[in-house]
Amino acid sequence: MHGARTTAGAAPRGRASSAFLDTAPLSTSASRRLFEQSDPLRCQLEAFLPTPALCRDAAVSGRGAARLEALLASLDASRTSGFSASGEEEEGAASRGKEATYGELSAEGIVQLLTGWPDPFPLGAASLLVDVGSGVGKLLFAAALLTQSRGRGVEYVEARAALAERALAAAARDGFLTADEAARVELLHADGTAPGVLQGATHVYMANLCFPDELNVAMVAALAALPTLRCVATLRRLPLEEAWPDDAAACSLAAVEERPVGMSWADNVGVTYYCCEKET
Repeated sequence: MHGARTTAGAAPRGRASSAFLDTAPLSTSASRRLFEQSDPLRCQLEAFLPTPALCRDAAVSGRGAARLEALLASLDASRTSGFSASGEEEEGAASRGKEATYGELSAEGIVQLLTGWPDPFPLGAASLLVDVGSGVGKLLFAAALLTQSRGRGVEYVEARAALAERALAAAARDGFLTADEAARVELLHADGTAPGVLQGATHVYMANLCFPDELNVAMVAALAALPTLRCVATLRRLPLEEAWPDDAAACSLAAVEERPVGMSWADNVGVTYYCCEKET
């Protein structure tokens, strides 16, 4: 969970593995090998990952898993994390309220979330994934690396938004993201409830566990204004019955499933997926 406002047994998974193309080259010796198989065991053996759990999802190839792990390792090595903000910066975040509480998806959790969008709405080239409370942008960097979707980060805490900008520039400079992948990531220090900030979103993720009730209500109103919206994933249930407007431009959302993902504080945190009741 990150600042949200100003940038602020599980069910079977429905997804299209063809969306996870993983075509960019690796900068290590693994770049000389083509990991086209998506079998989890083959992925583990060929990519030889310190985090083999990244290979558990059949939609992610060894190449994609290895590139993702290298990207995340580079961010950790450079202390590019919302956890590494200075005391002064964190004091400023704390002054904004509990919605600025910081936490993030684990490496495995990132893969679980990106591959877990229910049918018939997987991430693809026509998708815009918006992360409300995007922290330093890890989910969006991973989405650009593993899929052909576009991503937009909306982060409330200025220091974290600045870290994300630096991290994106460094990832592109050092070859962890290609120029095309980096170009598909947009980072905003803006209010997630402000008009236009979510415009064009097809998929929205909100780590809203610490959002106060009034912010969750405001986010429902912002989501309802999106005619392009297809699915929303949240850590805390949305007050749809109470807050969804009768004149919503968005499709009618329904909670379709809940499944666990890995977070920085626990391995199995429930994420609820809301999707259009029928494709529009």
